[in-house]
Amino acid sequence: MRILNIAYKDIIENLRDKRNMLIMTLFPIILILILGTAFSKVMSDSVDLGEIEVIYTVKGEGNVSKAFDSLKEDLKDYKVSFTYEKDESKALKAIEDSNYSCYIVFDEINKEIKLYKNDRYNLNAGFIEGILNTFVQRYNVISEIAVVNPRIIGDLNTEKNIQYVKVEALDKKEQPRAVDYYGITMTTLIVMYASMTAGFGMSSERTRKTLNRMFISPLKKQEIFTGKVLGFLAVTMIQIAIVLAFGKFIIKVNWGDNILAVAAVLAAEIVMAVSIGIAVSFIAKSEGAMSGILNMIVVVMIFLGGGYVPLEQFNSATLDTIAKLSPIKWVNDAMFNSIYRNDFSKIVPAILINLIIGLILMFISSIAFRKEEV
Repeated sequence: MRILNIAYKDIIENLRDKRNMLIMTLFPIILILILGTAFSKVMSDSVDLGEIEVIYTVKGEGNVSKAFDSLKEDLKDYKVSFTYEKDESKALKAIEDSNYSCYIVFDEINKEIKLYKNDRYNLNAGFIEGILNTFVQRYNVISEIAVVNPRIIGDLNTEKNIQYVKVEALDKKEQPRAVDYYGITMTTLIVMYASMTAGFGMSSERTRKTLNRMFISPLKKQEIFTGKVLGFLAVTMIQIAIVLAFGKFIIKVNWGDNILAVAAVLAAEIVMAVSIGIAVSFIAKSEGAMSGILNMIVVVMIFLGGGYVPLEQFNSATLDTIAKLSPIKWVNDAMFNSIYRNDFSKIVPAILINLIIGLILMFISSIAFRKEEV
């Protein structure tokens, strides 16, 4: 009960703090509106994919690879070029080196097609994946017809208006608009500023000497620490819930069909952000130093997470590798994948990464807090 009383005190204090509420709720909403409007044309549905380089290998001889030859001709109009590589290991190395968007293996021996995608060219590779799916479906249908009525195969094969490029994965409704992109990235950005709420919350208790009064009260240090952590977590979750609700119902940001998955990822990020703020409050010797350290951490994490601009624009394999060190990169990727690809595979890793970082910092901070004296 005493822990909840401390948490309640911090929640009320922060909700009454007009400056904090404006920064944590109104500021991200304004950013989403401004950036969503400013970049609406740049991030419109009409996306120029540019030149798409594809490398492929054919194992054995058969009808699938022969049918693929006609598809290659059709795709020339879409600036897709194909390079044949007999050696599979060389082709895989070329994909790793980001020389190609994707690598296709036609295995006529085992009757299978494999597709290897390079994450750096995710959109281009997704384009090819969609076309390849359409190609395989059409080939399978023709193969089934050939068994029943071989005479009509000639008419099917000479059909000219085959729309290989009309695929579900590239439906315009499934692409994030500028307001959707910045709705997600500005929300994950403002969550990181919860580190300021937590950091200054701890620091102000020392400055106002209220922490000393708590220490000489019957309260245990662990109760004080736990109560304050719960308070910071709760108030940030309330603030982010306001941003999510306003974004979804007023600005019409697309948060996907599974809002619980998005909320779980953001909750894990909140734990990490609050933990960072508390940890830095024990390290920094002044509030000015703490502010500088936290701002630097936030800016670096958000940049590497693609919060300011999509990292694909830099076309740098080195930057893509470094970006994986940022928990925000995992958070943003998890949300974009779940919302626009219905792929939830990155949700759990993103949650675990943020929670592990948060819990480690929280544990270290709790030890430091126990050592504090009046």
